[in-house]
Amino acid sequence: MRALLDRIAEPLPYTTDPKEVLNETVNSVQDELNRLLNCRSYFGNDRRRRGQDTILNYGLADLASVDTQEGARNLVLARKIQYAISCHEPRLSDVEVFVTERRGRLASVEIIADIKAEKRSMRFVVSVDQQNN
Repeated sequence: MRALLDRIAEPLPYTTDPKEVLNETVNSVQDELNRLLNCRSYFGNDRRRRGQDTILNYGLADLASVDTQEGARNLVLARKIQYAISCHEPRLSDVEVFVTERRGRLASVEIIADIKAEKRSMRFVVSVDQQNN
């Protein structure tokens, strides 16, 4: 199942081939995760409004504000990313996020999750734009 934005931007003919449907779904989820993790929330770090699950909360809070030691920082970032995915990507369940850093900068985000409609566990690697952090 493709995301609404994908369907509007590039309408494709309907397919019933299970492999094509799975491939289309995986690509759509990957694109949505890239968009989600490279957007910054309108509310930013305002804790009073951050808990509101609305489209204004789409994206991540400012990651530069996470000021902890490296190991703890990775855990905080992983939790923020997991929360954003749980709010804005309903096609995924059982989401696990692993964050790695290199020289104090975010190196990669690995997401392992089940695609609900396909009942399969998939691995997604997302690059987070360092310019937005």
